[in-house]
Amino acid sequence: MENHDIKKTYLYRLFRGGILILHASTFSQPVQAIAVTFDLSQFTDGVTSTSITNSGITLTASNFAPTTNSKSNSDGLCFFGSLGSFCGYNGYVKLTFSAPVQLLSYKPGNVSNTANRYPATFSQNSNYSAEINFVDEQVTNFNNQFVALGNQGINVSAYLNGNTGSLQIRELTVETQPAAAVPEPLTIMGTILAGGLGVAMKKKKARQL
Repeated sequence: MENHDIKKTYLYRLFRGGILILHASTFSQPVQAIAVTFDLSQFTDGVTSTSITNSGITLTASNFAPTTNSKSNSDGLCFFGSLGSFCGYNGYVKLTFSAPVQLLSYKPGNVSNTANRYPATFSQNSNYSAEINFVDEQVTNFNNQFVALGNQGINVSAYLNGNTGSLQIRELTVETQPAAAVPEPLTIMGTILAGGLGVAMKKKKARQL
């Protein structure tokens, strides 16, 4: 075999290897959406801001009002409370996820007295879901399973005036949003290698003409 044929065969093999690298990395599976359940009883009691993490997503509860501190125990995080209840006088909290998620369902751990007379509203920008008729230990789908933006608060408010009792939510289930496809390092390397070798082969062929 002549020298230029050996070089041609070598370049072809390298070029084909670059294409295989490009193919393997480009068609790798994207991140899939998964359901993630947060155990709100893990929130710290008596602080102005508290966070828990599951499956790489962090959920933060803050901005408690009219009280300024969280109320949480094995029944979950307090979302509503009246004077004299464990939850105290509380009717507002902000929930913030570290990534975009779709609200799926919740599970109350404690519903007492007349906490069902008025709804608790989960809202972010123009999206909201009004929830009412809470049942102890019953998983309930959100009326509006909207997608919440990451690192932006979801305001949760309950009507306090004339209402008594308490509402604690133990579990909150959301669905992660698939990440946009991003070229992997192998994809970039394969593209450079394939492009560079393709140009080199064209130049070599041109010189032989």
